[in-house]
Amino acid sequence: MESRKLLLTVLILSLGITSIPQVSAKPKDLFTEQFRAPLMGIVSNWGTNYTTTQSASIGKTSGNGTAFVCGQDYDYIYYFVRRNYYRIDTRSLDANAIIESVELQVSSLGKAFEPLVESAWRIQKWTDTDDVLNVSDYSAFDGINYDDGSLSWDDWIIGWNNFTISNTSLVVPRGYTDVCMRLSTDIDQTPPVADNTVTVDADPSAKLIVTYRVDTEGEGHTPPSPPWERVPAQISQFLRDRILTPFWNMWIDMNVTFEGILATIFVVGVTFLVFEFYHLIRKTTRNLKISKITFY
Repeated sequence: MESRKLLLTVLILSLGITSIPQVSAKPKDLFTEQFRAPLMGIVSNWGTNYTTTQSASIGKTSGNGTAFVCGQDYDYIYYFVRRNYYRIDTRSLDANAIIESVELQVSSLGKAFEPLVESAWRIQKWTDTDDVLNVSDYSAFDGINYDDGSLSWDDWIIGWNNFTISNTSLVVPRGYTDVCMRLSTDIDQTPPVADNTVTVDADPSAKLIVTYRVDTEGEGHTPPSPPWERVPAQISQFLRDRILTPFWNMWIDMNVTFEGILATIFVVGVTFLVFEFYHLIRKTTRNLKISKITFY
């Protein structure tokens, strides 16, 4: 009898303590890999009218090399708009990677005059699927900024320049991550009043640094649905959120938490009481049968 009272006390305490925030005892490993750009190049356009030059669908020249210019320029006759395109080989990135952070590093040989308007370097997605850079790629970008906008004109240096990629959907595991680098004044359609360009170094090539975790369950894995999600909603929310879900996560997903341990204690305790009640009913039923036989 005393042992049963002790068990009931433990169960009552566990119900109260399950409100404590869970603390994971099983942190997952992080991996960091570096990927290079085998294809880097430039597409340029120029003209006497800035709006026509900037919004054109096709540029006038394109090319690859060991160094090329990016940005906007005005020589008092022509407006120049130059955009860079990088194809980064991420074919070796695990298809089940859960990406935590991404950084794009671009090497520079220098920059021209200071612009008279505030500007920054931005990263968008190159939308062409060909393996060749040509003049039609001048407008082959999705117009979405994938970096956090923190790399300003003033921050650009000779050497490595770091873009923080805040929208990690840019990265393509088991494929190529295609990037378009543009000046923010190009994106905003602000005409240059001077030479606002930098010289990008393609040797060494741009590199993408990806930090990620791995979904060890495999590509396309769908965790099993807890059975109580398929029964009527009359089940107590407390039991579902504080007992059943932590218990399921701990033993099915192997996510060991303090809450999961307490939920396990509760489930084991309830199971024990159910068996005790079952044996009590059997014993009572047997005694009733004996009494009935004795009566007759």
